[in-house]
Amino acid sequence: MTQAECAALEEAVEADSFPDTFAAPQGTAGEKSSAHFAIPAASLVLAACGGGGTDDNPISSVLAPTVQVAKPATDGEAARFILKTSLAATEPEIADIRSVGYVAWLDKQMDIPISQTGVDWLSSRGYDQVTVDEFYFRDSLADNMVWNQLITSPDPVRKRLAYALSQFFVVSTNGIEIDWRSNAMAAYWDVLNRNALGNFRQLLEDVTLNPAMGVYLSTLDNKKEDSRTGRVPDENYAREVMQLFTLGLNELNNDGTKKTGSTGQPIETYTNAD
Repeated sequence: MTQAECAALEEAVEADSFPDTFAAPQGTAGEKSSAHFAIPAASLVLAACGGGGTDDNPISSVLAPTVQVAKPATDGEAARFILKTSLAATEPEIADIRSVGYVAWLDKQMDIPISQTGVDWLSSRGYDQVTVDEFYFRDSLADNMVWNQLITSPDPVRKRLAYALSQFFVVSTNGIEIDWRSNAMAAYWDVLNRNALGNFRQLLEDVTLNPAMGVYLSTLDNKKEDSRTGRVPDENYAREVMQLFTLGLNELNNDGTKKTGSTGQPIETYTNAD
């Protein structure tokens, strides 16, 4: 473009009046006002003229739109969000999330490393030692460990996620008839924390190979089928993996309703063969 044409276009932008050259084609489907077409067209032409990047150029706002950062408008909104994603809403956290916004606050929380594992917490108190106190028989030590982790750990978002995972991948000291059950539970809790912000496939593998889960859902000493004695295979954990941990019993539509077959029956996600 010539200097005169560039100057004329800049004047049109400032006056919010665009030449017919940049108007929308008339009579076309989905016809819009000429301004809707003129703004992006003018921005491209001004860029070709060397404009669009300076503060005194009115088209700069078109070329560089402002990115809005979502932030809580009030302390109440901030506290509500924190309590849904974390474990406690403190005044410093409320001030922080109001300052940096939701996404930046969550990013910082997810970057916080694990400060102390459950196994290390028990070890630091001597609960992994063979003494007259017989810690290897005690169930309550696991409860003490988890409560301490939830209340005092500096990574509450991770802990909230680990606690949520424990409601799906359930293990209980009541069902682990072994010595050192609290220590086994601590190692299981550490698996959930380690994988809370990671890959689900890895989480499923680590849960499956964990000794506490092995005892709780009978993968330890799992017996295969024996046609001579009529023993059927122990399918307990295989069913738990499919039914509770991953697929569920029935195929679902995107809205959560069950998919149905030609006769209206629910479509199962797995069979005995699986």
